[in-house]
Amino acid sequence: MPRLEITTKDLLETPTADLDPELVGGYSSLHVRRGDLQFKEARLNASEWYENTKELWRKPKEILYVATDESDKTFFDDFRKQHSGRLRFFDDYKALANLDKIDQTLYGMIDTVVASRGSIFVGTWFSTFSGYIVRLRGYFGMSKYFTYYSYLERKFFMHEWMDVGAGSMYAREYPTAWTGIDGDVFVDNDKETQRKDSGSLTPRDTIFPRLAMEKLKEGMLKLPTMLKRYKKK
Repeated sequence: MPRLEITTKDLLETPTADLDPELVGGYSSLHVRRGDLQFKEARLNASEWYENTKELWRKPKEILYVATDESDKTFFDDFRKQHSGRLRFFDDYKALANLDKIDQTLYGMIDTVVASRGSIFVGTWFSTFSGYIVRLRGYFGMSKYFTYYSYLERKFFMHEWMDVGAGSMYAREYPTAWTGIDGDVFVDNDKETQRKDSGSLTPRDTIFPRLAMEKLKEGMLKLPTMLKRYKKK
């Protein structure tokens, strides 16, 4: 079977359909774990969530998709009052996407996929649900520098390589889950430029510019059209 080669030139030249950006990825996302989360240091109220993440939402009126087990959406009122854009939840799309017609046991999977495609994602430290979203972002090839946690002491933990076992086995995800997915060789680093090698000695807590991620997601939207073109060859 011939290898499919898609180049940067293909991504730039393939036209993209004029779709509603709210439905195809023009958003960032959060996973707000509530429920029975036993770790008090990571269990934040809505105001704390906003204060700990507000500098990340740099796009005017940015839509934020919130994956959460909190059933009382008034919990997020303090966040809404301070954020310039809209908050969106899974239930907001049930009628639009006819989700009542599918098995409800799939809802959690849909929530993870939607949250994983946010330009920026902020998860709950100690949550394995957040961890799986982070892993999906790795599978998609999304930069580690656009993944954060709301718990301030661990906010930037995904921005540096850590070997499995060097930290908690459940509180976070480890990049070897996607960089070593083929299993052919041992992987002890990723291919992203390290901050110390950028020439500016950028500190770990500097927020990376959004343009790179927006370009990556723009290219992702072109893939279906490109795959059809290659299939015809």
